[in-house]
Amino acid sequence: MELLATPDSTYVFVNWTGSSTSTDNPLSITMDSDKNYTPNFAKKQYPLTIIIEGEGAVSEEIVTNGRVEDYDVGTLVQLTATPSEGWKFDQWVELDVNTNPLEVSITDSVTLTARFYVPIDSVSLIPSSLQMILGDIDTLKASIYPTNVSDTIHWKSSDESIAAVTQDGIVTAIAKGEAVITVMTAKDSITNTAKVVVSTDGDKDGVIDDKDTCTDTPEGATVDANGCAGSQKDTDSDGVKDDDDTCADTPEGATVDANGCQKLSVWTGSLMTFTKVNGSDPTIAANQDRIRDNVWITRNNSEGGQIFNAVSESVASKNTSPLGTQWAEGKIADYASLTYTSFRTATVKPKNAVGKTFVVHLTQDNIYLSIKMLSWSCCRSGGFSYERSTQ
Repeated sequence: MELLATPDSTYVFVNWTGSSTSTDNPLSITMDSDKNYTPNFAKKQYPLTIIIEGEGAVSEEIVTNGRVEDYDVGTLVQLTATPSEGWKFDQWVELDVNTNPLEVSITDSVTLTARFYVPIDSVSLIPSSLQMILGDIDTLKASIYPTNVSDTIHWKSSDESIAAVTQDGIVTAIAKGEAVITVMTAKDSITNTAKVVVSTDGDKDGVIDDKDTCTDTPEGATVDANGCAGSQKDTDSDGVKDDDDTCADTPEGATVDANGCQKLSVWTGSLMTFTKVNGSDPTIAANQDRIRDNVWITRNNSEGGQIFNAVSESVASKNTSPLGTQWAEGKIADYASLTYTSFRTATVKPKNAVGKTFVVHLTQDNIYLSIKMLSWSCCRSGGFSYERSTQ
């Protein structure tokens, strides 16, 4: 007869013991006497193999790292990956997961690879910012530290409508404005940024429009820092280009003719009288002779013998006041031949100027007019008067 031993799904047949020992299954026996047989079964066992990539260790409850040990089927094993100093756990390669610790149920032979890697400390960008002209193409270079580490990096622009970036770090200036380019490492999301400013250069002279005072420079012309070619320069800022300017040192703000020279005006119109009474407030318009927008003549009440220009001065200076004026004793008809100096030099002492006539040159507007001093109060009382010609 035959005896057949049938294990369940988690066991395997080992042997027969009793009247005889055998591993045959089924077992053929001859019944020539009383006999007894016991089938012996054992729990299925499977190996768990751990492979290490990089530098680290894996603990398996009671199993030392790196050994191959058989586990009974159904055993739940907890695996803990511990990286060496300076390394970081990445994933269980075969499962494509980074769960740590990881529980594994033994139902078959298992091989798992624990991958460790050196983490990225920082990523740098060269250059750290870009100044670009509309339509330009430039490149940002990302460098990972430590240098012996490699990783995938991703690029992103905060505004693709202004500056677009490829995954190779190539930046294209799309429109005027500002954008921020960000580079990010794949594993640890380490980032760095570069600011991109896109400007326009309408005449393509290499000077951006925001700083270009000559926006219509001929193509190919050599320009200065203001974007102006030789034929476009206006050194004295009088509105006349240097090539046409026969007076290249015109005072700032002066009214000029087509040649860039101050327009000359000689005032010989009717006379007017200006009076500032003693003790009157020099900051009030009524106590200022506002000859032009840039020349307001008045006198303080506590500084003795000096008049000043209230537009550009708050106190008088014996050497230069009134600013913007030059004086010479003489007649208006002789304005061209007179020698002009400061008020104090021309009058010596203001009180001695009473009754004298002076020609006054308003330098910024290139105007000549006559002033006859009528009175001058002493003792720091601030009063004086004169009559002058008008336009």
